[in-house]
Amino acid sequence: MIQNNTVHIKAIARKARSFWFKTGASIVVLLLGICYIFGIFETERPPIKADLTRRKCAKTQANFYINNFNEFKGEDASSVLKEKINILLQEKFSKINVVDVSANIGQLFEFLTHKDSTVHLFEPNPINFEILEEKFSEWKSVTLHQNAVSDVSGNAAFYFNHGKKENKAGNEHGALGATMSGGNTENNKKTTVEVVTLDETVEPLFDRLHLLKTDTEGFDVIALRGAKKLLMKTDMIIFECHFIQQKKAGGPGTTDYEVAQDLSDLGFEVYHLHPEAILRFDGEFYDPIYDIKKGWQNCFAVKSNYAHKRNIIDQYTKIC
Repeated sequence: MIQNNTVHIKAIARKARSFWFKTGASIVVLLLGICYIFGIFETERPPIKADLTRRKCAKTQANFYINNFNEFKGEDASSVLKEKINILLQEKFSKINVVDVSANIGQLFEFLTHKDSTVHLFEPNPINFEILEEKFSEWKSVTLHQNAVSDVSGNAAFYFNHGKKENKAGNEHGALGATMSGGNTENNKKTTVEVVTLDETVEPLFDRLHLLKTDTEGFDVIALRGAKKLLMKTDMIIFECHFIQQKKAGGPGTTDYEVAQDLSDLGFEVYHLHPEAILRFDGEFYDPIYDIKKGWQNCFAVKSNYAHKRNIIDQYTKIC
C-alpha cells in the first residue's frame, strides 16, 4: 500500500513539474512578444515597408534610365554636378582638400575656383604630365604625381589607346588597359608607369578630403579599392561608371553593382548622373539594367551623413 502511494505521489509531482514548465515557457514567450511589439528591446524589426518602397523606386528609376539613356552619356551631367559642388564648397568651407586621379592637363580648375584649396593631381601619361608641370609647378597649393592609381603599387603597362595615332598632349584615353581599343593591344602604343595607391600616397596627409575625382578610363573601381582608408575621410566622389570597365572592352571587369556595394559599406550613397536627375543605385536601389545597358557615363557618391548632402541632392528632379 505504501509503495502504491509513493508511485502515485511521484506521478503527481511529474505532472506538476510539466505543467509549470509549459506554463512558465508560455509566459516567457508572451512577455518577449510584448517587449518586441512595444520596442522595449533595442532589436529592430525588419523594415519591410521601407524595403518595398525602395524596390519600387529602383524600378521607377530603371525605367527613367532606359527611356532617357542618351542623356546620361557624355560630360554634360558631370559638368552640371561639378558646378553645384564648386558653389557648395565656396559657400560652406574656407579651405578645402581635393584629389584628382588622372588629371589629364588640369581641367579640374575649369570648375574648381575655391580661393584656398590644397590639390593633388595624379597623371601617368608623360606628355600630359609635362603640361601639368608647365601650368602648376609654381603653385604651392598643387602637388603633382606622375603615377597611375590602382589597388596595388608597383609598375604596369600604360596604354595610350590611340591605336596607330600619335600620343598628343590632352590625350584623355590613356589607361592601365587597352580600354579604348576594344581590348586590342596590337598597334597600341604603351609605356611603363609607376602605380601607387591613394592610401599609400595621400591618405596620411588629410584629416578630411572634400572631393575625390577619378577618370581612369575604366579602372575607377580598382583605384577606389586602393583608397579605403582615404574614403573614410572623404565627403564626395565623382567617378566614371563607363562601359569600358567591362572585360570585353579591355577593362578590369568591374560592375556598378560592385562599386555601389563597396562604397555603401564605407557609408556612401551612390548615384548615376543625369543633367536634371540623379538615380541612386546602392543597396535596394540597384537594378541590373545599369550593368546591362552601359555607356560613357559618370557617377557620384556622397556620404550619407554629410551635413551638406541635401544642398546637392535637392537641386535635382526627384524621380521617386
